[in-house]
Amino acid sequence: KRSEAMFSQTEELMKFQFMSMSLSYFSSLNMLSQMREMNQDTTAAAITSSAEAGATAAAAAAAANLPKMKHMRLQGGEILDASAKAKQKELEDVQQRVAEAREAAKEPFPEEILLWSVHDVSRWLDTLSLGVYKQAFEEARVDGPFLLELRDEDMMEVLGIEHKLHVRKIVVAREKLRPLDEQELIKKDVVTREEAADAGRGDAAGGIPPLDVVFSQCRNGRIKRLEESLLVGFNKEAEDVNGNTLLIVAAQQTNKKVIEMLVNRGANVNHQNKVGNTALHFAMAYDTEGAIGEYLITKGADDSLENLSGLTPYDGLGDGK
Repeated sequence: KRSEAMFSQTEELMKFQFMSMSLSYFSSLNMLSQMREMNQDTTAAAITSSAEAGATAAAAAAAANLPKMKHMRLQGGEILDASAKAKQKELEDVQQRVAEAREAAKEPFPEEILLWSVHDVSRWLDTLSLGVYKQAFEEARVDGPFLLELRDEDMMEVLGIEHKLHVRKIVVAREKLRPLDEQELIKKDVVTREEAADAGRGDAAGGIPPLDVVFSQCRNGRIKRLEESLLVGFNKEAEDVNGNTLLIVAAQQTNKKVIEMLVNRGANVNHQNKVGNTALHFAMAYDTEGAIGEYLITKGADDSLENLSGLTPYDGLGDGK
């Protein structure tokens, strides 16, 4: 009986413990469920709060950036405005230079550059659209004679012309104004006489030009005019007062193009002038490269012919030429 009583008590105790454990289990489950619900609410609130905070921050940042964006737009407008102003100023400068050039051209310049004053040089710079350098030229008192003597270095280092093309423009324009030297005056006179002879002859007349005109054409390398003279019947073997033919004159000038043209037209390469010199004599004496002499020899020139001094083309010209 005692044993049964103990067993019964133990069974009751175990039932109580089981019920207690079940109660704790379900209580724990209920607690976990409540905590989960609370956690969801808290998380959602936190997310909502974060989103609201982010939106607020973004709005604040956008509001803070509005002045900057506005300033950027203003700066862009300022840049465009500055560019337009620069273009307008450039256009005005060009128009001013054109007006100055026209104004400078109205007043005639002295015929000789040697007679130019400082003011004339300044006006001349305007005609070249280089009026920006007028002040420097005026301060240096550059007149016509001084202008002719200016070197490139003077213009760049002293007068302050930095652009090399501007220096080149001044030099090229100045050379066109430079007085002709004696040799150039002679050539100009020859050309003038040739043109006068052509005008007097007339294209329709078909006359043969005078000997001195044709020899002048040969001497000055006017190959086109010379060919025209030969085409109308001028004798290619005609001689001047010294017995020189056109080929000899061309050799004296070492003009290979004229020599080739005359040889191709059948000019005598071995003709001797009054002192016995041939075209080869002059070619050997004057052509330092030897190309003309070599060409004449290939065309039949005799290098053994002697002049009145007994000299071959290799020996020189002698006393008489």
